[in-house]
Amino acid sequence: MADANNILMGAASIELNGTDIGFTQGGTTVRSAIESVEVPADQQAAIVRKGVSMRRMYVTFGVLEISLDFMAVAYSLPSSQVVGGTQLTLGYADSCWVPSHSLTLVGPAPGCGTRTWTFPNCNVLTDTEYAMTRENASVLETEFEVISDANGNFGTVVDIVA
Repeated sequence: MADANNILMGAASIELNGTDIGFTQGGTTVRSAIESVEVPADQQAAIVRKGVSMRRMYVTFGVLEISLDFMAVAYSLPSSQVVGGTQLTLGYADSCWVPSHSLTLVGPAPGCGTRTWTFPNCNVLTDTEYAMTRENASVLETEFEVISDANGNFGTVVDIVA
């Protein structure tokens, strides 16, 4: 039976590597993508089986409080590129692995509770946009890809009922 108490509204707070990133704009999106392999058979004009070949998860949000430290993360730069908290050197000529980060999202859950998403291993995905306009506050749009552990798990979602 339908229950209006299960309808959720409200923004998520976000922690990156254990630190609250502050105000965001445009919401936070957790997206799951599944790629599959289709198996056709000569005896049928249809797909007879489908298997999962890849699972991916993504977290996207826009940051309003754009520190140089967050910009370094968003541009996939090491923290050593931030000097004295006042200068970020853009670009990095090293062939090391993409830096890994943890994300924790805390938002509303049914029954006025709290839903916590925990992703221990994330990488900045690709393009990052930093919009500066006369009409609006600057927003740094960032997308992270969640990397699975050795068992194929991306993280957890826990509801705490009030």
